[in-house]
Amino acid sequence: MLLIELGIDRTIFIGNVVLRGTADSDDVFSIFSSHASILFPATLTLLDLDDMFVMARRKNPEKKIDLPYSGFTRQINSKPARIFLGLGTACWAFSGVLLIFHGLNSYVVQKKICAQYFGDAVGCLGPNLWYRDGLFQTSCAVENITHFDCGGKNVVDVPENPSVYNKMESLTTINFSNCPNLKTVPLSFGNLTNLNYLDLSNTNPTKLPLDLLRMESLVEINLDNTPVSKRLDLSNLGINRIGLSRTAISAFSSSLTFLNLSSNNFRADPTLRTTVPYSDFNEDYIKELLSLTSLKQIDLSHNKVRSVKSNNLLRELFFRNNDSDSSVLLLEGNYIESIYMSTIVEQQVESCGRLVEAIGNLESPRISYVGYTTSWHAQDGGLPFSLNAFGRNGNRLTTLNIEQTTLTKVPDLSPVAFSLEKLYLGKNQFNDLEASLPLMPNLKHLRLDQCCVGSKSFYMSPFPQDPGFFGKIPSVNRLGLGKNKITHLRREISHLRMLKNLDLDSNNIVDEGFPSSFVNLSLTALHVDNNKLTKYPVSLQQMQNSMVRLSLNGMPTLVATLPSWFWSASKMSSIDLANCSLTSVPLGLQNLTELHHVDLGGNNLSTIPTWLNRQTFSNFENLVVHDIYNKKFDVDNPLLPKSCFFLRKGYVDVFRNKVNKRRCTAVLCLVSPIQIEKLCSKGEFLSDCAEPCAYQYFRETVGKYCKGANGGYMY
Repeated sequence: MLLIELGIDRTIFIGNVVLRGTADSDDVFSIFSSHASILFPATLTLLDLDDMFVMARRKNPEKKIDLPYSGFTRQINSKPARIFLGLGTACWAFSGVLLIFHGLNSYVVQKKICAQYFGDAVGCLGPNLWYRDGLFQTSCAVENITHFDCGGKNVVDVPENPSVYNKMESLTTINFSNCPNLKTVPLSFGNLTNLNYLDLSNTNPTKLPLDLLRMESLVEINLDNTPVSKRLDLSNLGINRIGLSRTAISAFSSSLTFLNLSSNNFRADPTLRTTVPYSDFNEDYIKELLSLTSLKQIDLSHNKVRSVKSNNLLRELFFRNNDSDSSVLLLEGNYIESIYMSTIVEQQVESCGRLVEAIGNLESPRISYVGYTTSWHAQDGGLPFSLNAFGRNGNRLTTLNIEQTTLTKVPDLSPVAFSLEKLYLGKNQFNDLEASLPLMPNLKHLRLDQCCVGSKSFYMSPFPQDPGFFGKIPSVNRLGLGKNKITHLRREISHLRMLKNLDLDSNNIVDEGFPSSFVNLSLTALHVDNNKLTKYPVSLQQMQNSMVRLSLNGMPTLVATLPSWFWSASKMSSIDLANCSLTSVPLGLQNLTELHHVDLGGNNLSTIPTWLNRQTFSNFENLVVHDIYNKKFDVDNPLLPKSCFFLRKGYVDVFRNKVNKRRCTAVLCLVSPIQIEKLCSKGEFLSDCAEPCAYQYFRETVGKYCKGANGGYMY
């Protein structure tokens, strides 16, 4: 029986020594038990041996024992043996005590070392393998740790230690839930490439590592009842993109109201396309931030924002903040140069106006452009923002574009009247435009297209009603009055001595509509398309030699009666004779030797004369002949201009190609099937004549004349 007990004790002893290297020890009691479990079977082994000796002596008082014990008993009954046995027992017991002491000391020392790595979380790592390196060696075994199970254990501090977290490839779960005193999450958590689960619910961190939020391996993030779930701080990271993972977006989607991106390298609001000027974002990030359904404000202070432009995200923020007093973007410390707001609906107007005004009130803007082109306005019929700030704080507003806003009230332009150089007020419904405009001495461009709906000035005769109106814009060199109902111009227009470009497109101007004083102007560009003129005004003869661009589109009667002196415009470079019922190209064009652009579209032409080429016009670049349906239309001209447009149906090119450089020195030219047929019928490859010839129509009708499979061009 004693031999059986001895065998069992020895087996337990050896097993504990072997298994002890992988024991999961989480506290002092367990480590004490682990060491004691080694000492106890060893001590029991010694006691079993002592029992054997006692029994041998009791059975054989005269030192006569049975054969199995005779030799052994004679040896241990000697005095030296008893002394040795006593000393051995004492040493064995002492060794056991030392072993326990070593175990306890090693645990405490190693735990202190690991606490430097993991702080308060050292007690909730798993598995805890302090002694995995053997009986007398210890380690934190960070590469074997699979989880931080610290929920409800009042963890306060988890130190930053990138060299340790880089080794934790087995860590998949972190649970710090219900640790209200935890306020910091180590940036090194972003290095945990295999992390799947993160629970920070009911904690108090104010910042999270961006790399952690970008981690695609994470399948679940719990941020319930945390400050960071409502206000995410990504400031001072030197970033120019966000790139949150889908899991992170899901974690923030219903709770995040404020996103802090200050002191980074963003070049625009986080909504525009990557690599284009003013932006480091693409469409994916628009969708990314739109997924944050509770987001109301973004802080982009101290970035590199130069332009703010409305888009899907900004308009959504306007909608969410329309009843709030705060601005959707914080932009302090940016040198903003331009603002452009468009496609704003009624529920976004007030919030949009607050943002524009807030930008103007910044201490360090350099705003030169403001655009507000939308169909909604403030309740009083004016702009939803004031221009006061754009005339101070270092701003020098040079361009104001408030077209297509259906405004009925002219905004107060006096704060920016001196600096304005370009003013676009078209497509509005102003009630009293003339009286509302201040003196703008430096204004160069003024556009008042389609303003006749609300202002009588544009359909009363003559225009303007106020003789002093032109005196308010003495430096204007470009004036747009198109698509109104003007029939006559007031003679005071001659006071605009710097006027060079006048657009009167689609009005009701009659033959007497140009005053005699018009001869005092020196226009270089005139657009009188689609008016009621039947003859070319004599008052324009004086400026014919200075005219560079002229558009007579849709004026067939006028074009048919053009005087001979009209064709003496020595500087004319562009002329538009489209939709003038022409059956042939006017011969007078040959005299306009500086031409580089001719529009003959929408006429009834059947051919292009051979003289219309780059020998006659050395600068010839663009020829437009579209909407031609005459099947006999022919082009046999090897010297076409560099850019031609033929056979167009409603401004959609039916055929576009390159002409063979050996036959036509021009490149990037559109040619007709007739010309291709002529070239190819002489033995040329279609791919030499035209590239590409992918359209089925041309392969079927022209390809049969050309060499090569599939119409001479392989696809």
